Amino acid sequence: WGLLSDATWDDDCATRYYNAREALQNPRQFISIWNRPLFIILFTLPLQLGKHMIVFQMAFISIISCYALYKTALIKQIPNAYLIIPFTVFQTYYFPISFNALAEPIAACIISLGILFHAKKKYLAFTLVGSLLPLARLELSPLLLLWGLILIQQKQWKIIPILIIPTLIWNFAGTYFDGDIFWLYNKTIGAEKSENRYGHISFWSYFYRYIFVVGPVVFYFLLIGLLENIYKRKIDWIVSIQFITGFLIYVIFSWKLNLGQ
Repeated sequence: WGLLSDATWDDDCATRYYNAREALQNPRQFISIWNRPLFIILFTLPLQLGKHMIVFQMAFISIISCYALYKTALIKQIPNAYLIIPFTVFQTYYFPISFNALAEPIAACIISLGILFHAKKKYLAFTLVGSLLPLARLELSPLLLLWGLILIQQKQWKIIPILIIPTLIWNFAGTYFDGDIFWLYNKTIGAEKSENRYGHISFWSYFYRYIFVVGPVVFYFLLIGLLENIYKRKIDWIVSIQFITGFLIYVIFSWKLNLGQ
């Protein structure tokens, strides 16, 4: 489907393709906040073979997401576990971006693998994969507080610092280029004085629009599942609380902050 598409999802995809191609000659592309470091790391070498590598590599990343969620559903003995694959793949927005040069499917893959490793109680793998989340979508970094709480809950104290190591490496790579020891902070929160380039929307905008993002089928099951879990007091950190927190992050970004949308 991706190979037969007339165009990319948006202009960002084409720009990110050229930036990844250029990264070997211009190492600054690896630390660019807009590029997302993990995307450049994963794609720089494959894209030397041509633009179609995006489709194959992104599709493979999306397949990993589906497989991880399917395996998790089996471990949790969820009935009709196989349905998690079409429910994931054919969401209204997920499907067309799943073979495009975007960082969102990479972040989705990281979260899916984290959920699987948590279900398997493989906490070192859980921590290692979680540490990559800021390199895929920096605004989702607050989710790592939940991952840290899970590790504390499981008495996995020693491996908690791993969660911040890739982000520290990213910061000090920026220090190497610009000489600013707080490079990442000053490029994000420290630069919040400038107005949000995307403008602001109402607090309720994401609540109204979410059904269009995932589609009515997934939205229906997500809603009844969440309400049922609340009613039965079966709310868990890694799925329910992480979803609510992630959703509210984007609500607050678009409503109040100047860090993007």
